[in-house]
Amino acid sequence: MARLERGFFSLADCPDRYEVDLESFIHLIYEKDGSRRLIKVTSDDNEARAALLRGQEVINHQPVSILFLVLKGVNPAECIDDGTWSNVVGPSMKAVGDRYGNDAHQSAMWDGVPPDLPAPFAYKRLQLLTADYLAEDITTIVELTEIVMAIKNGREPDRSLFREKSVGLSWSKDLGGDAERLQICMQHNLELQDKYFSLRDAATDIAQQRFAQRMCDRLESEQRELLISVARTTP
Repeated sequence: MARLERGFFSLADCPDRYEVDLESFIHLIYEKDGSRRLIKVTSDDNEARAALLRGQEVINHQPVSILFLVLKGVNPAECIDDGTWSNVVGPSMKAVGDRYGNDAHQSAMWDGVPPDLPAPFAYKRLQLLTADYLAEDITTIVELTEIVMAIKNGREPDRSLFREKSVGLSWSKDLGGDAERLQICMQHNLELQDKYFSLRDAATDIAQQRFAQRMCDRLESEQRELLISVARTTP
């Protein structure tokens, strides 16, 4: 039987190493073909042992300290099981996200996410954010991941993982099924896109340019959501 001892863990792919008790750690499971592709994050020791027996690479790390590195470009909802997310990763990431949110010098791409945001929209926003996120976006990533994980596992989103502002939002009440309101939002969105594209093109420093580009990315994502919603409400 494979034992979860340090000797079984390859640390070659991980920049920050920690020598602590394995019981405090989640396990990162990588594809065994040498591609360095993360395929699973779990807190289940038995699952990690099984991966070792299959010849896969397993790395143990503290949830927050390493996930912010390895999840760059990886959608959390695709590689974390619901138990690990709900009991370990989600609350830990939320705690760190709250701290960064209070100290942030920049704004999150989304400063609020309605818990009833349709899962396909949450998934697309996650793809956008995880490609290149800032510390200020961590709490948003937690909220979006929770929406997707809840739908995948047949449960309601855990509102304790959402910001106070987010809990007060409702997609269905504000936009769902109201074609006229959706059209107004689309027009307003297009006006904002013009504003931020102009700001980006006229920016004289990198920080201003990046801020404007992030807003453009957000608005384009929201415009796609509005277009889909309008199509669903049109007879």
